[in-house]
Amino acid sequence: MIATTMQACLSTITGRIIFGRTRSASSTILACLPSDEYFDYCFGRLSYRSLRFEPETFAQEFFQPAMQVNYPNNYDFTRIVEIEHAMGQKLPLTTIVREYPQDFRPDREPYYPIPAPDAKALYSKYTERAVSEKNVSFVGRLATYRYYTLSPDVFGQFSWSRSFKFVAPPPV
Repeated sequence: MIATTMQACLSTITGRIIFGRTRSASSTILACLPSDEYFDYCFGRLSYRSLRFEPETFAQEFFQPAMQVNYPNNYDFTRIVEIEHAMGQKLPLTTIVREYPQDFRPDREPYYPIPAPDAKALYSKYTERAVSEKNVSFVGRLATYRYYTLSPDVFGQFSWSRSFKFVAPPPV
């Protein structure tokens, strides 16, 4: 199972999770954190959009017809997620989570890059530096400073990762 394999291969840099093998001269690290954070903001901070999540529970089996419903225009929130749909649960209660966009600042989690021309120019400096990193591959929307839709992002990263051999560390 891929999740178990990945969990066995976790290590951290600056408190963020990265995927890879134990560090050695031949090891590869898959860095999923923002590239500006990885390089300690040496060229400045990139722009991101953050999110705020508000859960709410209802005394009914389901709140909406699907796991995720997007609300792009007429509401303060951008989507509602109801996980019970994914789990196949049928319970007398359901919990939804409304997702609200919010400005990013250092005490908030970055979720989406803001690809403005000045940010792209700044990111190109990090890209040049990333190329010189030995045995580190930057993957995912924060590390590559690109917005991906879920399916191409996930499938693209999995197909790319087939060239890597994940090795679990020895048992503790």
